Amino acid sequence: MGFTWKEIAPNDHYSVAMSSEMSSAELISLTQLYQPIIGTLAVSLFMTLYHERLLYVQEASWSNHRGLMSLMGQSLDQILRAREHLEAIGLLRTVKVEQGQGNRHYEYILQKPISASAFFRDDMLSIILLNRVGKVKYEHLRKQFLGPSYPGVAQGIRTEMTKSFDEVFHSISPSEINILPGSESQQFLQQMEEKYPAYQAEKVEPTSSLVLKQGDPDFDFLEASLPKFVQKRKLNLDQKGALRELAFFYLLDDMQLSYFLQDPFIYIDDNELDIERLRKLVKDSYTSQHQGQLPSIRTASARQDETSKPSAKPPIEEEHKEALNRLSPIVLLEQYQGGSKVSPADLKIVDELTSNYNLQPGVINVLLEYVMLTNNKQLPPALIYKIATHWKRLDIRTVDQAKEQAKQLYQNLKSRNTKPETPTKTPAVKRNGWNTNTNTKKDELPEWVEKQIKATPKEQEELDEEQKKQAQELLRALGELD
Repeated sequence: MGFTWKEIAPNDHYSVAMSSEMSSAELISLTQLYQPIIGTLAVSLFMTLYHERLLYVQEASWSNHRGLMSLMGQSLDQILRAREHLEAIGLLRTVKVEQGQGNRHYEYILQKPISASAFFRDDMLSIILLNRVGKVKYEHLRKQFLGPSYPGVAQGIRTEMTKSFDEVFHSISPSEINILPGSESQQFLQQMEEKYPAYQAEKVEPTSSLVLKQGDPDFDFLEASLPKFVQKRKLNLDQKGALRELAFFYLLDDMQLSYFLQDPFIYIDDNELDIERLRKLVKDSYTSQHQGQLPSIRTASARQDETSKPSAKPPIEEEHKEALNRLSPIVLLEQYQGGSKVSPADLKIVDELTSNYNLQPGVINVLLEYVMLTNNKQLPPALIYKIATHWKRLDIRTVDQAKEQAKQLYQNLKSRNTKPETPTKTPAVKRNGWNTNTNTKKDELPEWVEKQIKATPKEQEELDEEQKKQAQELLRALGELD
């Protein structure tokens, strides 16, 4: 709550603006299509602001957030979280106006929902909706919306405060929806497309309402990568928005985007780039490389409601667990090596764990992290595949299960390293009448033991400190230390 009040306070005033009233179809779209994704509280906030705007249509609507809290019966933290979801999905723009002497004013600019046709054409929105409501409800909604029966200001310093989609949600490797070629899910989606197609709307209609701003592609590079037969060498706003969305959703870099732009299939009359064909090309390419799986969307932050029970686990462990669930294995490796590019050998390991062992991304992250922290940041393939085989037999599916197995492995490793060895006397064996007990070969010591024996006192101290640091780092990652 303290962090929330630094960003916004109950006494901060706000005003509501909207270009025009919403139609009944748009209101239905809000509750039936958007609500399963952003939640009831976000829709309630939208409708509260919308009706407040209608009540004061002839005059400026100036209220403070304390009144909004009383009206909705929610805490400021919950209202802020609902506001962020509205911003991320494209239903709200927020502008903060600094008025001096610590006074702030917020302008809430409501945005209409996109049409049902555009909604179902959007890969992210339609897949998330399917994941939320299930096949039966999804088919019912698509039939109702797309079936034959459905027709077609304050003074001061202004700062745009609207949250972008990728600030509230993160794209991760496939973990929620598995759509294999020829599977029931793939056949179902194909039937839905045939029965209730998302008809191509007019070009003036926005293709998506999602707001993205992190990691924009290099559009100058992409424009230079367009095929020579394309006369228009500049991408328009809709095309840039589609490329930005595809890069986020499918984790594509500039080189991969430029590869897709070379395909003649995505260009129509007058060599114009067709956004829908580009979406289909990227989607088909992604599913073919990931065994029919599609990406999933997960919220970037999981702040607890005030009414929920406090977690018994320390916050650091919760943040670490959330990161393991959220990050893709490649991004995790990049963070461990200071943001540098992952080597082809390590990429091959990740690909093996994903395709051949079919481990979930979070489980792969725990496995890679454990091996790195116990092997001086190295990734021995043999060890990794041995653990992966064991975890596959144990049917390890979640980060919690993987961390428990990693803790057991670490405890076993620690007990083996600390267990004192009792010397055993080698019995004398007579060969050709000679007693070989006095000619026994000395056992070879491990390399790390010889290194410690040969080390000078100063080097030994540095070695102990390094081992202690690595041990503490591993314990902290496994949740053993605060």
